[in-house]
Amino acid sequence: MNLKRKKDLFLLVFIFLVALSVRFLYFPNNIYFGFDQARDAYESLAIYQNLDLKLIGPSTADPNLFHGPIYWYLIGFMYLISRGDPVLPAAFLLVLNASGVFLIYYLGKTLFNSRVGIVASILYTFSFEQTQYAMYFGNPAPAVVSILLLYLGLSLFIFKKDLRGLPLAFLGYGLSIQFEFFLIYLIA
Repeated sequence: MNLKRKKDLFLLVFIFLVALSVRFLYFPNNIYFGFDQARDAYESLAIYQNLDLKLIGPSTADPNLFHGPIYWYLIGFMYLISRGDPVLPAAFLLVLNASGVFLIYYLGKTLFNSRVGIVASILYTFSFEQTQYAMYFGNPAPAVVSILLLYLGLSLFIFKKDLRGLPLAFLGYGLSIQFEFFLIYLIA
């Protein structure tokens, strides 16, 4: 690994740690636990405690449409470890959101160069929208990262002619729909 790559990696890890610090600033006092969170806790724990496997996830605003169940599988394991305490699943979502720093860096680097990737990751770290979305304790929250996977895959496939980008884009798209059904519009 050359000196430039080591420097970028060190800077990126530092930016990630800052992103974690920003997201955990008022944690756990900023956790909102309401009806949807209670439903998700109950349903996700049932998967692991009762082996009640789910094929349909939380309901959307339309009573005939549902999100995918993958969110329940993700947080259910955290609820199981924490014995029903919502602090661990909420912390998991904060860390997941902060990990977007790495994806946005590689997206910026793929489209432009590593300097743009670093700037993009810094903007992501302090973005009001991202810091607020990270605290949202619900199924759409992980979609931030899955959308970044989609765009990273597309940028690799389209601009770098890397065929590995296509499965990455499809993975990001599929996960996005799982977390938030209305993200189906991303196909356009």
